[in-house]
Amino acid sequence: MKKLSREQMKEYADLNARLHDSYARLDAPIAWFNEAVAKAYAELQLQPEVVHLNETVEAVNSFIETVHADQQDYYDERSEGWQDGDAGSTYDDWMSAWELEVGEVEFEEPVPMEPPYFEGLELFEAIDTEVSS
Repeated sequence: MKKLSREQMKEYADLNARLHDSYARLDAPIAWFNEAVAKAYAELQLQPEVVHLNETVEAVNSFIETVHADQQDYYDERSEGWQDGDAGSTYDDWMSAWELEVGEVEFEEPVPMEPPYFEGLELFEAIDTEVSS
């Protein structure tokens, strides 16, 4: 066989058209999904809650800084002997635990779904239907 028969060519053309059509049918459900996700995201009113949380995080970090500054003042007011001793070492460990910063929350809007790359469209369409001479 050097080329596809007429029947095979017809079947090839039909299958190629069906393959493209089947792939194109993904567009509608993907669009529906993206609209549903966008609507749900908008209705959740997530952004005001993130802002509220980050304002609380800011207050927490301010509190941590204040406590740590008070601890440092207390530590600095003590003698070098106390600082080098067991009590000073224990206090320094406790004070070190307060050297932290709580990170803010970042929330990104969901990324729309895209149709998957489907290599089969190109492969089947590009296949030779007859042997080269």
